[in-house]
Amino acid sequence: MKILMLVAVLMGLASCSTTPVKESESEHLRSLDVNRINEIFRIQSIAAKDVWPGFEKAKFRFILVGQKYQWAVNVNPMPSYYRALPIPEALNKEIVSLGVTEKYRDEFGAKQTEAPEVLYNSYSKEMTGLHFKHSIYLVKTLEEYHRIGDKQAAEEWIHISLHELFHTFQDQYVNYTPELLKAITIPLKKNITKDIEHTELLKPEVELLAKAACSSSSIEAKRYLKSALKLRQKRWAFIEKKYNVKPERWERFDSWAEGTAHYVEHQIMSKMSFYKNDTLLVRDQLFSKFNEYTQENNVNWCSRIASNKKRSYWYSLGFSYSLILDKLMPDWKTKGFDNELYFDAFFKKLNLL
Repeated sequence: MKILMLVAVLMGLASCSTTPVKESESEHLRSLDVNRINEIFRIQSIAAKDVWPGFEKAKFRFILVGQKYQWAVNVNPMPSYYRALPIPEALNKEIVSLGVTEKYRDEFGAKQTEAPEVLYNSYSKEMTGLHFKHSIYLVKTLEEYHRIGDKQAAEEWIHISLHELFHTFQDQYVNYTPELLKAITIPLKKNITKDIEHTELLKPEVELLAKAACSSSSIEAKRYLKSALKLRQKRWAFIEKKYNVKPERWERFDSWAEGTAHYVEHQIMSKMSFYKNDTLLVRDQLFSKFNEYTQENNVNWCSRIASNKKRSYWYSLGFSYSLILDKLMPDWKTKGFDNELYFDAFFKKLNLL
């Protein structure tokens, strides 16, 4: 009997040595989350500067939401309902503050019974009613996404986070007046993506933009872009007539805000060769070895723009505008943005509007 018991114990130990132990959630950040956060910082330090000058220096401030707790990372000042925690040694070069509270508090600090299923949300300080004194990003832990059926890979969680964290960086360029906030939160944005007539009007426009983005000739790219912008005027006239709402302001803003973040995210993904070999994710069970990143290149990007599979079409518009400006005005990302015209300010300088 003792021999059998000993064999059973040894088999159990052998099993433990090969099967990763799942960390139960406590008020402290789990090592898996620490590692994934560190991978965000590592990729930022390697790839962000070439993609968007200044983004490599951006301080990432976010709320990480788990099953029982949520953590405030680099939030300053920290809302009173957070209790300060010691910063994990692995993160002490990247973050200056860490706090914890029971979940779920929304962007206004209001206690909710449950976090929304989709929680990749960035807010300017104005969008939080100044509850936060700086832009903030709210995201669930990767395990929380898996728990509700979203089986994304670890590197997908990271690159989507980089998209959202870019929003918190780009807010420095925007003057979020009450008028602008009202203009960009209209219900029309949800309705227009389901409008079949509008989708048909949009199709030739994005096809022209895809050709401009992938053209090897600046003259040709300008011609395609100019034609696309003429089609946009007709599409905007259709929207105003049908919905009695002028789309210029909110579409210019969203094409810039979402389009540039989409551009940054995919540009960073395309630079995988610079950071994949030293990834911190090698022991992460949810790591897929950057397999999806091999498809990140201009040809595939142009194909995606032309097909316009994203329902929020302004992502495709802004992504294509960014790629086109890389050809026509290579230093555009170092110049100031016009808060009324955004991309159109550059197109005016190029005599395309």
